Amino acid sequence: MDGVADFHRRALLFGVILIAGFALLMILLPKPQLPPISTLNGRYDNPCCAPVELINGRIIVNGQSRPFKIGFDKSSLYVLPDKYVGVQDARRVTVGGGFPLKLRVDNAQQPSSIQLWDVDRSTTFDFVKAAPARSHGARS
Repeated sequence: MDGVADFHRRALLFGVILIAGFALLMILLPKPQLPPISTLNGRYDNPCCAPVELINGRIIVNGQSRPFKIGFDKSSLYVLPDKYVGVQDARRVTVGGGFPLKLRVDNAQQPSSIQLWDVDRSTTFDFVKAAPARSHGARS
């Protein structure tokens, strides 16, 4: 019986060391840095609907302005408004009427699109960032 008890003690010790090592590794690994929220600033368009604007931590849809936060998860950078923002009936963007959903961002460093859900149709719509308007300087 001593051999079996010794085996169990060693297996338990190995398991504890393995878990402690994994926990330490998770603590020490660098976490992805969130980009400045202003990186997302711009107008995002999709032919289905009115544009969506992101400006300094606010999402603006059809004249309604709501705050949002950004974060990373296993998939990507996301925008999380304080209320549901999504496409309805594949033809308009709505605010409210459900739980907030993560809006996926295609590229954390240089975002060029965000993804909104149409939960009724179980599909997503990519809203593409519009090119910034060119300023026309004074001519001499």
